[in-house]
Amino acid sequence: MSDAGNLGLALLFSATFKKRVERLARDILTDPIRIIQGELGEANEDITQIVEIFSSLDDKFAWIFKHLVQLTTEIENIVGGYSFILFFLEGSVLIFVTRKTHSEEVAQRLKARDFKVLLIHGDMHQSDRNTVIQAFKRQEAPILVATDVACKSLH
Repeated sequence: MSDAGNLGLALLFSATFKKRVERLARDILTDPIRIIQGELGEANEDITQIVEIFSSLDDKFAWIFKHLVQLTTEIENIVGGYSFILFFLEGSVLIFVTRKTHSEEVAQRLKARDFKVLLIHGDMHQSDRNTVIQAFKRQEAPILVATDVACKSLH
């Protein structure tokens, strides 16, 4: 094992490996090995994905608020009387949006309804993004509103 430091080992991990990333990996790696969990191009059986389509931004926010409150109420009914505190301790919600301006608006609307929210987007300095990700992992706030920049920081 003393020679392990001289191997020049490079590891790349991704839940979704885009073709351009795969090309880059093949260009820079020597004899790359690709390991696939499950079937290529198929979703994990343990994940249920539900798609909701909304005709307006207000409809979308109404859905978000309803379901955040519903999650809280379901946990409250199980153990009784702990309001939002138990939900905040028990789970996290990650809301992805397509644009920075959308992320800011979603976060502001949630905060206006007294939800504790963190925000991350590509215009933030890397050190600030790291701080937000660490705060989310420590569950300082149960909700993270993010653009796709968070995908690079969450593991």
